[in-house]
Amino acid sequence: MTHVAVDIGAPGEREAERISRAIVEERLAAGTRLSGGPSHYHWEGTVYDEEYWTVRAFTVEEHFEALCDLVRDLHSDDLPGITYSEIGGTDEFLAWITEETR
Repeated sequence: MTHVAVDIGAPGEREAERISRAIVEERLAAGTRLSGGPSHYHWEGTVYDEEYWTVRAFTVEEHFEALCDLVRDLHSDDLPGITYSEIGGTDEFLAWITEETR
């Protein structure tokens, strides 16, 4: 089984918290971490300077598409920034992710 950390950018703390909670409630991730700060990005020919938050969700690869679908439904951006990376960890941590996403 492949364990992954999914990073989701969200415009503002409230939206990040709403997305984070929904992901965990739907058992698409065992848990999340939130962090926030300034963000700079290009969108449709303009450079933006806004506060963005990152929701990092710990899950298994098989839930990635369902997690993306939920985020797209909840997100206010036209193109939510969603990435993932395969992760390793202690046997206990990975077992927790597996158990909580069944």
